[in-house]
Amino acid sequence: MLLGNLTTNQIEKRLCFTLTTDERAMLESMRQNKAEHIMPGKWHCFDIPFTMLCGDMDTAKKVHELLRPYSGEMKGQLQISIEKPEA
Repeated sequence: MLLGNLTTNQIEKRLCFTLTTDERAMLESMRQNKAEHIMPGKWHCFDIPFTMLCGDMDTAKKVHELLRPYSGEMKGQLQISIEKPEA
């Protein structure tokens, strides 16, 4: 079970770090509000469990590269996952 729909600002507050304005805008432009069938190039962040579900590997890599420099500042952990396509 996955619950929640966190914004970029909520992710920052939960992990106690601050993105630049440009980084925040880029992440927010990739955010998909609807949790079903995350599209390629998009992500959706759940509160429980705390995970960013990405629509494809390229998006997951982009999110990881953007957040990695802040990992030392983060007060907690965030999982980055990829939505498995239906067979």
